Amino acid sequence: MNPLNPLYDAVAWVLSRIYGLLSPVFGAASGWTWALTIVLLVVLMRLIMVPLFIKQMHTTRRMTALAPQMTALRKKYKNDKQTLNQEMMKLYQEAGVNPLMGCLPVAAQLPMFFALFSVLRAIAEWKPGDPTKYGMTHAMVASAQHAKILGVTIADKFLSAGTPLHVRIVILLAVIGSMITTYLTVRQSMKRGMMPTATPDNPLGQSQKYMAYIMPFFALSGLYWPFGLVLYWVTTNIWTLGQQYVLFMRYPQPPAAGGAAAGGATAATAPGSHRRRNIIMLVATGVIISAAAGFFLLPRVSAHKVDKSIAVLPFESLSDEKENAYFADGIQDDVLTNLSKIGDLKVISRTSVMPYRGKTSNLREIGKALGVGSILEGSVRRIGNRVRVNVQLINAENDEHIWAEDYDRELTDVFAIQTDLAQKIATELRAKLSPSEKAQIEHKPTENGEAYLAFVQAHNLSGALEDFEKLKQSEQLYQRAIELDPNFALAIARYSQLES
Repeated sequence: MNPLNPLYDAVAWVLSRIYGLLSPVFGAASGWTWALTIVLLVVLMRLIMVPLFIKQMHTTRRMTALAPQMTALRKKYKNDKQTLNQEMMKLYQEAGVNPLMGCLPVAAQLPMFFALFSVLRAIAEWKPGDPTKYGMTHAMVASAQHAKILGVTIADKFLSAGTPLHVRIVILLAVIGSMITTYLTVRQSMKRGMMPTATPDNPLGQSQKYMAYIMPFFALSGLYWPFGLVLYWVTTNIWTLGQQYVLFMRYPQPPAAGGAAAGGATAATAPGSHRRRNIIMLVATGVIISAAAGFFLLPRVSAHKVDKSIAVLPFESLSDEKENAYFADGIQDDVLTNLSKIGDLKVISRTSVMPYRGKTSNLREIGKALGVGSILEGSVRRIGNRVRVNVQLINAENDEHIWAEDYDRELTDVFAIQTDLAQKIATELRAKLSPSEKAQIEHKPTENGEAYLAFVQAHNLSGALEDFEKLKQSEQLYQRAIELDPNFALAIARYSQLES
């Protein structure tokens, strides 16, 4: 058991309470509800930790004031580490300084960061039918998965396969915002005496100066995080920047002895070097950001926007024998059923797509009407014991072909066609296919081709609920399918349903 689980439960509980307060105002599925929920969680957490930051500020300033003495001790005892450590501890005690207080706020934030990461990951990976984690309700998790903030869900990741371009741009801008606020925070700390002064005889100050330009690039790890976590990090950075400013105004830096002279010397010698350094760092930062944006975005500029929603239109029957039209409906119905088994896909019901049978409507209009990103259309031709199936997966937004396939198989291979279709569509739409879902799709209801044909025809006729003759024919065909394959469980179930 993870020892941090109680903290995860606590974070999820606070999220639930904030969400419960905001959802009546902005709507349960609103992106604003979830954005403000995350922002208010940050504000609440940071308000609780304000006393820790005040202690950190005072400790850091005292440590900075001790820097010259610490440097002298290092020079004096550079070959005697034991004595150096003893003298350092003595210096800390005399000054009333606890070095650990300087990193306490960061240590307090890390568990919260990991807790929120785990909660957001639990939301992102949840599927309908699965139990929820950390006491969150199904309705809350479902709304979090679909709520969009600037067109991005809180579970979206920059580097995930199939992430649309506009989503990547929003996440990248948020990461850049995190980099900028990190730099401004460190720079403000340096100016307000929270870091040692960078001088030739103070290597610690020199390293701190370089860290001011290196630390912002750690924000690039946000490209691997869910957007909800990036939003959390940007919010906490903005809060830190504002909090520092307020605390520095409330607790100004005490004047240091000799400060005017040192300041005058620095002012006299530094402007030119500082200007050159800032220009160099600005150019380097721009080059790195541009390179990162080009590396991740340019290869995808012309890529199709992938939306994991699909409508399977009625397949056209091209068979010479008109009585075989039912076979095309059976193929379409089975493909639709297989796709519905994939939890990562949104599949429109058969009832919703049947009105588009034989119509030449613009696919963009159909996609817009059904609210899907992709449409599967196809045709079926049966000649004796052979079947030919032609399918096309089309982007409903721009009417462009995503993928097409032509199958020419024996009638007994029809299940293999349906399985292959579902798996290839899932691959093209970048839908996750679990082992159990894969097993369900690959399962053959029967090995008997004639039994399958009788079942498909019976299923097609059973839809005519007000036509007694067709229902009678459906009953006889179900009986024939069961006679041909007594283990045909699906035919037995449908026959029992019709009888009841």
